Amino acid sequence: GVYGEEVFADQTYDGLTYGTTTPAFDGTPSREGYSFAGWDPTVAEKVTGDATYTATWTAETDTVYKVEYYLENLTGDGFTKDEDATETKYGTTDTTATLTEDDYKAFEGFTFDEGNEDNITSGTIAGDGSLVLKLYYVRETYTVTYTDGVEGEEVFDDQVSSNIKYGAATPTFDGTPSREGYTFTGWEPEVAETVTETVTYVAQWEEITGALTVTKTFSGLDEGVLPDDFKITVTGPNGYSKELTLNDADEGTTYTWTIPELSLGTYTVSESGYDVEGYAFDEDKSTTSVDATLVEGETVAATAELKNVYIKDEPGLSVEKTVHSVNGSTDIPEKVEVDDVIVYKIVVKNTGNVALTGISVTDELAGQLYTDESCETGAPLPIASLDAGALAP
Repeated sequence: GVYGEEVFADQTYDGLTYGTTTPAFDGTPSREGYSFAGWDPTVAEKVTGDATYTATWTAETDTVYKVEYYLENLTGDGFTKDEDATETKYGTTDTTATLTEDDYKAFEGFTFDEGNEDNITSGTIAGDGSLVLKLYYVRETYTVTYTDGVEGEEVFDDQVSSNIKYGAATPTFDGTPSREGYTFTGWEPEVAETVTETVTYVAQWEEITGALTVTKTFSGLDEGVLPDDFKITVTGPNGYSKELTLNDADEGTTYTWTIPELSLGTYTVSESGYDVEGYAFDEDKSTTSVDATLVEGETVAATAELKNVYIKDEPGLSVEKTVHSVNGSTDIPEKVEVDDVIVYKIVVKNTGNVALTGISVTDELAGQLYTDESCETGAPLPIASLDAGALAP
């Protein structure tokens, strides 16, 4: 009773006499994907004439069919079946099974290849479970970028690799990242072994820094004497500026400051407020400004040495009064006579190491020695200023 298919061979019984018992079917009727539902017409107990009994069938609702998934190969052409992904489904025999997008499995890194001619998304459910639906997936492609990550500066050109298939080995950076004044420490995020997404790897840098040591010595000052407003200013790359005071220094014979973690480059170390009352500053023997440079190397360090030399103020003045001439002659006799005209010479000398000002020399004996009526007793001789070692005019 099945069109186009022989489920079992016809069983025919000839020569039966009227009234004999109808022979039974030899065996049990069976058909894949169906249940035997009986004979049509119902088998009579006795033979009363020629009769053909046709088997009737009920389609089973749990007939098996399969869905297979094929994933694009990483290299070369073609697809490979994902054995673990194969699904077993059930339906009614000889009905149509159709997959919709909601039925499609999702695979990380793959997209359903809708245009693939090998896709089988529908078919008739065969009673023998032979129906296989097939879905094909292609690998997604991504872009991998390496960039220097430095704003406002191009350390190296971006390296961009496009159309890389999911699961392919991550392309490596071509070369060795390098940046002046910095050490390359790796990529952020960490470079994955395989490509699973579009990603940008940003170079990470650690600045190479060094320590600047500033030393300061004072020479010529009495113990406990220091400049009141003394300070050192350190300026350098990228607008760096720092002030140092004696309170912040490591004391000793020499004052010392250590400034760590400075960028590479040249630093100018200069001082101000170094004058000390009561002392002269020796500029020729002193160093009040110096440059120090931190350069890349195994040890990054530099020293700036400043030195101040002072001379303590020691004022001194000598006044010497001598006979300059007698009667107009500078050949001075051993004794003078009455009415001899004697001219005295007074020499004022700055015997110290600092200039003197406001000097006034007064000869208290002028009235006793001079007969010139214009010479007043005790008349002062004003001297506006007198440099160290100089004679008054």
